[in-house]
Amino acid sequence: MKTMRDTPKAIRQIYRRMLMERSGIERLRMGARLSEMMVSFATAGLAAQGHSGIALKVELAKRLYGRELDAGTMAGLIASLERFRPRPDRTDCRQPPQET
Repeated sequence: MKTMRDTPKAIRQIYRRMLMERSGIERLRMGARLSEMMVSFATAGLAAQGHSGIALKVELAKRLYGRELDAGTMAGLIASLERFRPRPDRTDCRQPPQET
């Protein structure tokens, strides 16, 4: 994949220096926030195209990992997602069950 370079080298060096002045945990947190934001944007875009449920998760996996995973691994991931059925006591597999 070709790297896009639309920022002058001097500015990239300043930005890198500013990032490296931060602690490792600060840089990790920044990366995690950016990753979460990217997933949120991708999910919103797919939902706006009419995807939902498992189909949305499959399309999100293709969008996020399609270039990094070989065809066999991607097919296995998609098959796993398509077999997934949420537990009846959970609406979102990332969230703990609600107390009643």
